[in-house]
Amino acid sequence: AAAAPQVPTPPAAEEPAVKEEEPQEKPQQPAPIETPPPAADSVPKQELSFPPVADSAPKQEPPLAPAPETHHQMLEEILHRVKSKTRYDQYDEFSVFMLLAWLVQALAAFSLVVSIWFWLDTARGVEAVQTMIGYAIALELLVIALLLMHDKNK
Repeated sequence: AAAAPQVPTPPAAEEPAVKEEEPQEKPQQPAPIETPPPAADSVPKQELSFPPVADSAPKQEPPLAPAPETHHQMLEEILHRVKSKTRYDQYDEFSVFMLLAWLVQALAAFSLVVSIWFWLDTARGVEAVQTMIGYAIALELLVIALLLMHDKNK
């Protein structure tokens, strides 16, 4: 029994070491989030106007810069206004209430001095000292009222 000669079979086609990359699908980008348009009442409508497009339109040259003495005059004017504003803000307006408050304050201090003088004088009684201190207290209350009226006017 003769064996049939075996024909060598070619080796199986080996797959290449580096596989060819199959074209992969690009990952899909997420769809942009669409926001609903705002209500017509909440957004003022602005009309956009664009200048006409013309290729042959002549180009306008930029305006010439003003002369240096004009700049100097403008800077002088700005400096003058800034100085006058800071000078104005530095002082308070005159107030009749403040003037009266200072005068009444002086009277109150004078009445306290007189009450001390009455207290040191042996010929005067305690009633005179208490009366002068009462006047001083009443005048101080008047000063407080005048100062409050001055603040109310601001």
